[in-house]
Amino acid sequence: MNAQRKQRLTLVLVIVLGASVAVGLTAYALSQNINLFYSPSEIYMGEAPKDTRIRAGGMVVEGSIRRDPTSLRVEFDITDYAHATTVEYTGILPDLFREGQGIVLKECWRRTVV
Repeated sequence: MNAQRKQRLTLVLVIVLGASVAVGLTAYALSQNINLFYSPSEIYMGEAPKDTRIRAGGMVVEGSIRRDPTSLRVEFDITDYAHATTVEYTGILPDLFREGQGIVLKECWRRTVV
């Protein structure tokens, strides 16, 4: 193998190694930022941690919204049509929040299982 061929092989190996490192770092960074949420069935089955803030998603049950008149706290039921659970949210609700609408809450407090 002559010197020019060794140089090309070395260059190709460095490029492949660099691309592998870049892909690995990108995959690691993306895995840290995944926003997964618990469905009402997972909450019902006990897969979600209890008495802590979680991300939850589902459909808001009709007639289940209960607002605290003195604060921004709102309790409501969410369902995936198999199970339902009551969650508590504190903060300003988005304009598109309503009963019968699908939602994903980033930080809600798991209250009880219905």
